[in-house]
Amino acid sequence: MISVIMRAYNSEKFILKAVESVMGQTRDDFELVIIDDGSTDNTAKIVASFADKRMRMITQKNGGAIESAYSGIKNAKGKYITFLDADDEMKKDALKELATPLDNDQTIGFTYSDYEEIDWSTKRKKLVTLDNIFNHVVCGMVFRKSMIDDIGFWNRSFLLPEYDFIIRVRKKYKGHHIKKALWMYNRHQSSMTADKLFVEKARQQILEKYDYIEGLKEY
Repeated sequence: MISVIMRAYNSEKFILKAVESVMGQTRDDFELVIIDDGSTDNTAKIVASFADKRMRMITQKNGGAIESAYSGIKNAKGKYITFLDADDEMKKDALKELATPLDNDQTIGFTYSDYEEIDWSTKRKKLVTLDNIFNHVVCGMVFRKSMIDDIGFWNRSFLLPEYDFIIRVRKKYKGHHIKKALWMYNRHQSSMTADKLFVEKARQQILEKYDYIEGLKEY
């Protein structure tokens, strides 16, 4: 089973499409675990409108994206783990195409795909390929749960700990790249990664820890 972890905070504008994109997957051995991080809008009401035993919502006090990710991992029941934020969407074959290589080859620890970046205001689309570590995000990647247990999850001392996590994953485990866009990242003003200064600070943190990693110096 694949555990899809969705972090949500005041996501009423986006979460309907995000949930629909998961529930419409062509591979159906999954659970959708939604972590409601203390939303004060209609996020919970929208989620409750879905009557599907494959999804469940966990409500917690507002603790931020990192703590929500930890809550998701703690409550996940699947042997594979993936993330989809409440403002993003999966294409219908995403889980099937990302999980099948893991089913067929036990030496693979994780899979990942390219993605479409969509400007929420203009609806312009841009294909993002993963030839640079800073283009990687945990959404659009599927990990073996056993791999996460082995190397540890996110380091809370980092501004964007997924960068450090992905580097540690890539250093120890074999990955499989699917060279097509299987999910959509919606960029809007409330997106954390839309803050260029924040992202640059996070990038510098990683560069200070890792002296040199191929593809890391150029964004």
